[in-house]
Amino acid sequence: MRLIMNCIGCGSKNIDALGTLGKLPNCNRFELSQQEALDLPKYELDLVKCSTCNLVQVGTHLPVIEVFSDNYPYFSSYSKSWLDHCKLAAKSYKEMFNIGMDSSILEIGSNDGYFLKYFNECSVVLGVEPTKGPAEVAIKDGVKTKIDFFNDDVAVEIIKDEGQFDLILSNNMLAHTPDLMSVLSGVRRALNDAGKFIVEVQYAADMFLGGKFDTVYHEHFCYYTINSAISVFEKNGLYISDAEHLITHGGSIRLYASKQKIAQTDRLKNLIEKEFEQFSIGNVYTEFFIKAEASKNNFLKYINDNGPIVCYGAPTKGNVFLNYCGVTYKDIKFTSDMSPLKHNRYCPGSGIPIYSVDKIIYDKYSDILILPWNIKTEIIKQFNEYKIGTKKFITTIPELLVV
Repeated sequence: MRLIMNCIGCGSKNIDALGTLGKLPNCNRFELSQQEALDLPKYELDLVKCSTCNLVQVGTHLPVIEVFSDNYPYFSSYSKSWLDHCKLAAKSYKEMFNIGMDSSILEIGSNDGYFLKYFNECSVVLGVEPTKGPAEVAIKDGVKTKIDFFNDDVAVEIIKDEGQFDLILSNNMLAHTPDLMSVLSGVRRALNDAGKFIVEVQYAADMFLGGKFDTVYHEHFCYYTINSAISVFEKNGLYISDAEHLITHGGSIRLYASKQKIAQTDRLKNLIEKEFEQFSIGNVYTEFFIKAEASKNNFLKYINDNGPIVCYGAPTKGNVFLNYCGVTYKDIKFTSDMSPLKHNRYCPGSGIPIYSVDKIIYDKYSDILILPWNIKTEIIKQFNEYKIGTKKFITTIPELLVV
């Protein structure tokens, strides 16, 4: 653990404190013993902001080797809605940038190879993924993958073997590194002069304005607005010319960048203007932490009146929420998850047992808390197909809803 002294995006020492969610464990660490899950060490989960480039980031860093260990439990392929989204994205990129058989593609943070499969006709397709479990699945499925943390040094190694790339992709990875300047330097090195760098990352404006505090966790080292992304990219020799606002992960942005300065699209200019207006009203950051406290109080009242209940899913964001609220296995009997690496383990901090997804375990419970609220429609549809009677589905972000 270390406290941040310099901005990870631009190197500035001009760091201002925004607030804290208190002390939480590594919310992506799932233990085989309930007691070990309950006894996990806790670290400050605070947010700071660089006044030079405006990048918001966590103020306390856990070692990346602890956050992204060999037992990293996230596999992108388990969400159908996410796969559908990526399939459409791949089709769009091919059409926009004439990506075909002669093209070379690199993905940073390629997970289990889910996205690169849509580019298998290209001449060079390479993923870089630091977590062993997902990377080995990708390799087994025929997706060439380098198991490592991407940075400038790794980019040098890759170029020696593969040359530079026409398209470099990063889906929900660029918030997951404390070594951001080296990563962006590596992207600039690995991208050919006409190449494109396309990033999808959760949108800080949606997070702060919507009170989605559960997407703050130690694994997310920083949180991008379009304004801060432009500043950080330019500091590191990359230029954003276009952007899209997406609904994925509770609100994301897709950024189009290159090594060359290109005129900004009207779409990007409109998003910048809207963002400026949104952050000009009141104190967005103070209100964010007030909303978090209100969300916690509303949920604890619901638990007090209706508990114990059960859950679906064990995502990192869900564990942030549970730990911030201070609930345990005494309040929530169990949860289930699609990832086999989480089965028969316990949620960090709360000690809630995690089972494989099976409709039988939900038969006698009426209230089900959906922790991955961003895919609640997909999950509710899944339960309706089980035909196990009337259930009340609860989501808590951005506000408590019972459907």
